[in-house]
Amino acid sequence: MVLVPNSETTNQEKTKPIRSGFLKNLLPRVFRTEGDVIPFDPSKIEQSIIKETGLDKNSADRITELVVRRIISSGIKFLSGPHIREIVCSILSEQHFEEERKLYTRIGMPLMDYEAILENGIDENANQDMNPESIHHWAANRISDEYALLRILDSEEAHAHLYGDIHVHMLRYFDLRPFCQEWDPRMILEHGLPPVDSWAHCNKSGPAGSLRVAVTHLAKWLGIIQGEFSGGQGYDYITTFLAPFAKGLSER
Repeated sequence: MVLVPNSETTNQEKTKPIRSGFLKNLLPRVFRTEGDVIPFDPSKIEQSIIKETGLDKNSADRITELVVRRIISSGIKFLSGPHIREIVCSILSEQHFEEERKLYTRIGMPLMDYEAILENGIDENANQDMNPESIHHWAANRISDEYALLRILDSEEAHAHLYGDIHVHMLRYFDLRPFCQEWDPRMILEHGLPPVDSWAHCNKSGPAGSLRVAVTHLAKWLGIIQGEFSGGQGYDYITTFLAPFAKGLSER
């Protein structure tokens, strides 16, 4: 990347790159999330833009040059990784790379929003107690919501959800868990618990021989598998398939 001064200079001067020592003096040091402070390196910005957004090298080089110019002209004395990312995202939008901006953005929440949770708690769920775990859970949900809107849903779908034209229930789990599940109870009644033979280090019970064991197996399966779903679960025609156990009849 070649940087030339913005001030009025001769044509010959405009073609000269800024000396690395001079550039180093103009650029602030960077505090990284890893906890250390390093010199500002424009090439790392260019490399991350290409890696994260897929922009071609010429476009990434141009964006990086604009970022460096803005940092120099602003007189910023100290930078952090998130701050640099904000500047890059701003310039990507200004240069009409909106999809690339979405790929490069940082997800999270404003500091004020998090402090409001600490001070006032969460009122979106009356069944949720106020404690450190619930606060961390809510904060993580915000990140998951943003991820789904930015990376899983396309722009039209994300806008439709945000404007209320559609509603993606439990959006926070849209990337990891299905919502609800309806099971065929014969899967458990005919194959035992668990109904598969490939689970390593797991005890297996054979098919139930009585009503009590059949109901216990069905209930336990829902408990075992509940962590895979964000909503409720149930069984289809459970009374029909439990009737032979209740009456002591054969499966047929």
